[in-house]
Amino acid sequence: MAVVLAGVIQIVLGIVRAGSIADFVPTSVIRGLLAAIGLIIILKQIPHLLGYDADPVGEMSFFRKCSPGHLWSRELRSVTLAGDAAGSNATRQARRAAG
Repeated sequence: MAVVLAGVIQIVLGIVRAGSIADFVPTSVIRGLLAAIGLIIILKQIPHLLGYDADPVGEMSFFRKCSPGHLWSRELRSVTLAGDAAGSNATRQARRAAG
């Protein structure tokens, strides 16, 4: 229900052109805010990355601990992070070459 309400609010704000308020906010402020949000999300995921979850919530917590796939989860996360880092580095190098 909250997602539907948020969608309705976004549609209404789009119709009344409320996004023009963002023109008064410097782009450096928006970039800093987005960087901070991304950093918070990354820091909040570190315990999950390391396999430490002090308070697992939900019905799937038992299956997560006992599943055979759990044995490979750390390796998969390591490969995923390495691939992400390599991809973002390649993107930065391509932008430097183009710019």
